Amino acid sequence: MEKRTILVIEDNAFNMKLVGSLLKIGGYKIIEAWTAEEGLELIRKHVPDLILMDIQLPGMDGLTATREIQNDPKIQNIPVLALTAYAMKSDEKRVLDAGCVGYISKPLDTRTFLNTLQSHLPPGTDERKQDPRKQKTDPKLKDSGEEIFFKNRILIVDDNPLNVKLLKAKLSGDTFDTIEALSGQECLDKVKKEYPDLILLDLMMPGINGFEVTRILKKDKNTRDIPIIHVTALDSSRDKAMALEAGADEFLNKPINTKELLTRIRSLLRLKKYQEQLKTRRESESHFIPSETSDLELETICFKPTILIADTSEQDVEFLKKNLNAFCDRIIITGSGKKAVLIAESEQIDIVLLDIPLSDMDGHEVCKQLKKMDRTRNIQVITITSMADLETKIKSIELGTDDYLIKPVNELEFKARIKSFIKKKVYLDMLVSKYKNAFKSAITDQLTALYNHAFFKHYLELELGCLKNRVLAHFFCSVFGPLIRVNIVVHC
Repeated sequence: MEKRTILVIEDNAFNMKLVGSLLKIGGYKIIEAWTAEEGLELIRKHVPDLILMDIQLPGMDGLTATREIQNDPKIQNIPVLALTAYAMKSDEKRVLDAGCVGYISKPLDTRTFLNTLQSHLPPGTDERKQDPRKQKTDPKLKDSGEEIFFKNRILIVDDNPLNVKLLKAKLSGDTFDTIEALSGQECLDKVKKEYPDLILLDLMMPGINGFEVTRILKKDKNTRDIPIIHVTALDSSRDKAMALEAGADEFLNKPINTKELLTRIRSLLRLKKYQEQLKTRRESESHFIPSETSDLELETICFKPTILIADTSEQDVEFLKKNLNAFCDRIIITGSGKKAVLIAESEQIDIVLLDIPLSDMDGHEVCKQLKKMDRTRNIQVITITSMADLETKIKSIELGTDDYLIKPVNELEFKARIKSFIKKKVYLDMLVSKYKNAFKSAITDQLTALYNHAFFKHYLELELGCLKNRVLAHFFCSVFGPLIRVNIVVHC
């Protein structure tokens, strides 16, 4: 049977991709529009079964567009479901008064999205009338409970088809979907159309080379958060520094080790997830607290980190200090792994520069302990060591180190790496801060600044449960304890 058609009108590339992925899993046909004006034109042309309308759109806003739909007899019966970061009762009334049949709050809850959409679809003979929870989905997709997990989409860019084929083979399996481009211009076109989660980009290509592609993507606010890994035969420190200065997030040399490639990809996808969560929170809060700084300004705030150097070589320490003075507020130095862990626990450390061989605990164990504790988990750990073998490098990355540099380190490459990790630390700190503020707001009464009724009730239930368990334990010991002791004596 013919699929039902959903028109999505959304100007945010991340939200558009997420909604599109959910609708594909639900088995719907999708039409995309990035502005209200474009959406109205597509509505009259295709007459979809339902419209998902973002409220905050450039130019004509979503509610104005909904009113225009309601005033057109030919399309006024198409249900409009609003996508909004607003959650107040007054906002709900505005949405319904404009003609929407309901709304879905951002950030989207992937567990309930399809059920909510299905409840607002008009009756039809399509097979999608059945309970969405019983619908068949792609067997390759993993399903845990009700929550849906997605494959990350990787764009592979190389002018040599054989190299593309080799990289696709390394990424085969259930974790990634791969798309390909054979030139810089084709890469730019694919990014606009497909919006990948990560790009593997060759540098030496005819026409627009990898450096220029990176600069173009990183200047565009819609694509600058897509991680880019330069994959190339170029091997000099100068080339690495140029790549990082252009905006690349990583640099891998050919031939590529599969394990290292996958480790780097997962690390960058985690960072992208943090960025997307932070962006979604900012969008949700913008209705209540107008932001005085743009996303780009927030990224470039003058942040001076505190850096811990754990290294036994005085010469290497002097090199690191010399190149860090322009970036950091404070530098702490130790040659002991145990002291490094204690300092990270007690001080506000942002970045750790860590050698593997230390006086009392090797760098691998230091990194493992730092990534295990809540207080130190988000510290950026950069391993800088003379141990150049791949096995040690992979082990460090698997234990949680955020980067791995081989001594002697090129100054340009080192500074580019530090800039990148300062930015990452800023993202993580902002996300943690917003989470804490949101949690505090959720459990606190705004008028009295005391814990609200819901949190008090939850806390009281926990305490009563613990008290009940203690009473039962005391009763059991007092009643059955003597019998158990007698039984043990008789048995002996």
